[in-house]
Order: sequence, then C-alpha cells, then structure tokens
Amino acid sequence: MKLVAMAVLLFFVITIASVVNASPVTQEINKALHNSVLPLGIASFGVSNDSGNIRYFMIKTKEVLGFFNVSVIRSNSSCLDYPYGASLQLNSVVLSKNAIENYTFWIQNVILFNTSDNKISFIDNVWNFSSLCSPLTAIGIGKIYNSSQGQVYIYSTNWKSLEYPFSGYLLENVSRSENYLKFSFGYVIIENGTLYLPKIIWFDNVTIPVNVSSSFITVAPTLTPEGRPYDVELVFGGPGGGSVSYFSKINASLALFYNNSKVTSFPFIYDFGLVTAEKSAGIHVSLSKEINVYVGNANPMFLANNFTPNTPFTFLEINTLVNGKLLNESLGYITSPLIEKLSPLNNNTVRLIPLNKSFAVYPKDSFSFYNISLFYKKYVKVGVNLPNGSITYWIPEGGNLTLPSIINNISERYVLNGNNTLEVNFPENITPNYTKEYLVKLVMPNGTEKEWVEAGKTISLYYPSIPFANINWVGTYKVSNGANVTVNGPINEKVYIQLKDGEFLFLLILVATIILFLTIIVVIRERKSKG
Repeated sequence: MKLVAMAVLLFFVITIASVVNASPVTQEINKALHNSVLPLGIASFGVSNDSGNIRYFMIKTKEVLGFFNVSVIRSNSSCLDYPYGASLQLNSVVLSKNAIENYTFWIQNVILFNTSDNKISFIDNVWNFSSLCSPLTAIGIGKIYNSSQGQVYIYSTNWKSLEYPFSGYLLENVSRSENYLKFSFGYVIIENGTLYLPKIIWFDNVTIPVNVSSSFITVAPTLTPEGRPYDVELVFGGPGGGSVSYFSKINASLALFYNNSKVTSFPFIYDFGLVTAEKSAGIHVSLSKEINVYVGNANPMFLANNFTPNTPFTFLEINTLVNGKLLNESLGYITSPLIEKLSPLNNNTVRLIPLNKSFAVYPKDSFSFYNISLFYKKYVKVGVNLPNGSITYWIPEGGNLTLPSIINNISERYVLNGNNTLEVNFPENITPNYTKEYLVKLVMPNGTEKEWVEAGKTISLYYPSIPFANINWVGTYKVSNGANVTVNGPINEKVYIQLKDGEFLFLLILVATIILFLTIIVVIRERKSKG
C-alpha cells in the first residue's frame, strides 16, 4: 500500500481515565495489570512499587528523551488506512501555570511505521488537556483538526526509508517566553542501516500563545483536569485512531530519560502506557539493561525501582594514521569509558610504533562527538646479506639504509660497489655487491709498500736491477724478480739481493786498483809542489 500525505490527518487519540478514589492513577494501573492488549513499552506514572509498598513521586523537567533500537518490526493493524502500520510514541503531559490559571497539554512525538515496505514518518500531536474538549490555538508547520476528543494539532514529515538496525532518540522539549509556550519535537538517528553522527533534528516547533510563569513536562501521581494521568510513556501501539497493531515480528529495546541539566533515566517504570488509545497485541516486555520488546504474550507489570539503562550518546571516530596516511577508520558509539594503552603492532616484516602513548574517552550524557587520531611510525624489515654475515635492520618507511662502504678484516677487506645509501619503502632482502681485496705488503731496502689489491688480480713482483747482484722475492711466494703472481690471499714479500760470486771478486780487484791509482796520482802531485 502506498502511503501519501493523508498521514498528516492521522492523530493519536487518548483514553479517559476514571477517577475512582483518592488514588486514581493507582486504580488505573491496577486495571491495566489485568489487560492483555495495551500500549506496551516503558512508562512512568509517579507511582513506585517496592515489593507491594506503593510510593508516590513527582518529576518536573523541560525535556524528555525516548531511546529506541529496533532490529525488526512486522505487524498488521486494525487501522484501514495503514493495515501494516504500527507506531512508537513518546507521550508526555505539560503543566503550565500563571497567577490566575493552569494549562495542561498532552504532546506526542511519534514514529509511524509502514512495515510492509519499510517506511517511517515522524509525527507530532498537541492536545489541550486543560478541560474537557478544550479549544486549541497552536502555530507550527502543521494544522489543527477537529476530532471527537477535541481539537488536535498535527504535523507529519515525508516518508523515509527504514533499514535495520534502526536506533535513535525521540525528543520533546518545553520552553517559554513572556507571551507563548513552545513545544519542540525532534529526533536523533543513531543508526538506520548505517551509523550516523548524533545530530538532533528538530522537525517541528509549536507555539501556544499563552502567558505563563512556569511550564514543565510533569510526572505525578495525579490526574489532569480531563482525567488523564500525568505520565511519560514510550510505547508501541497501532498506527493511529485508537487502532491495535498485531505484531508478527518485533525485536526492540527502549529506555526513557528526562533532562534537568543532566540526562537521567526515569527510575520507577512500568511496561505499559495509560494515556494513548493505540494498543499492541502479541508483544512481551522484559527488563535487562534496557527494556526488551519481542513477540510473546503480554504480561503487564511494574518493572523496576531503579532503572539505569546505558544507552549511546557519544559517537567516537578513531583514525589510525601510519606515517601521516590514513590506515584505518573506526566508527561507533561508546557507552562506557574507553581507555587504551597503545603498544607496537608487529608482524614478521613490519612494525608500527605508536607516537601516542595512550588515550582515554569518557561517554557523556548529552549527544557528543569525539575524533581521535592515533599516529604510528612504520618500520620495515630489511635483511642485508654482507660478505661477513647477514644483518637485519628496521628502517623507517621512506628512510635511508646506509651500507658500510668498506668491511675490514686485518689483511682482507670488502669494498662496496656503488652508492652506500638506499631508500627503503617496503620490506626486502638485499645482497649488496662488494669486491674482495687482499693486503699486499712489499718490503724493500728503501721502505715498505702496502696496497689493497682485488682478489684474483695478477701483480708483478719487481725491484730495479743492481749490477753484479741477483734479486729475488721471499715470503708468500718465493719467486724471482719480475715474476707475476695471482692475488688469492694476503701477500707479504721481501726483496732479497745477493751479489754474484765471480763478479764479486772482480769488483773487489777493480775497486782496489782504482784506489791504488788515485793514491799514486795524489803522491806525484805533492812532490811536484815541493820541488
């Protein structure tokens, strides 16, 4: 069935409670406890029940909030306009006063479900409870309509798609100025198939032109001038007009709060409403951390004296950045403190070292959003196979690895070929190209020469010739002068010079003859100079 703008004309009617004795609200509660077709969910009436001990209380507030989390909903209804419809209603009573008179208004913030094609619409109603069938003057986006229960202000939004899970809050807020009251109707979508930031959408603001000195949403164990309880209720029921919805599938949780500078849950709660005429069949309600609603037999009851649900108000976005680049984005709501000490994240080839030591986020009782950035520095594993063994380095991604240009080992060494600086962007194993060299030491009469020579090279062992002498090299190889040798290891050679035997005697005679000749010349010159 296609739903059109006729939803604007739909209003949610009320039941009239009978004043039986001095505690009429208690009487109405007792009657409801024996009824199996009721608006079911969560409600507070100003009456608590401590093991049969009835106590009364009053709560006055400017704002109420109803939390819902719906996993699935399917229903048929007695409403001809919406045969597959159902509603979730946040209903409350506003008591306003001035020096002369009191005004009482019943306000409704409703989610209308069309369960056949998964559509929803938000609807708000305003009724005047100041007296029986009181006239109503209200200004807003909607219009005022006549009904058998009196005049009612109605506004409905366009239809929206419904996806599961569907969760959020309905809100009603009361404010005043010197000349008017204002009722604000809003909602917060936390999830509609996907998560949303907690933004309040005030879809209608209704002003009532009255001059009052105080105005509060009121929960009290008394009745309005028209005989309805001063209650707040968040209940499932029919799609309007006093209809009943018969649920074939439903899985939901509910919670109910008031806001007096601090969001607080209504402490004393029942699982049924007393004011709205729309009812549910085939629903069972139970209590855990929230009110759980599912298919089953109704069992109307007082649920809790100290209802403290833990529902999501705080949205948290955690961005994990590695070397300034977004690695992961985590989104969600938190309902308890999140305190984390950050540790390195390691695998075989990558290490992520946190630059933040820790973080802590505490949920609020108001709609809030936190964005936290966690910064990590990425290190990658580089295995380097060097000539003298393998080494593992952890290098910052994009950083430089500096290789040893020379690897010394006394009489042998390895010399790197090419640049000794490498940019590292990913894990890898490398084998740098090194040239092996050996130390060649040559000891000669005029000193010692040392030189590093590439392994496998051929060198010549040569010393300049000396007359009448034999020259050889002794040490590593023991070769004659001028011999070529291959450098296959360290070389330590010394020049060995040895005069030849025959040539040595001739050299002695020659030297003696020269000396004798020179001596004769010197003597002759001395004699001539004396003569």
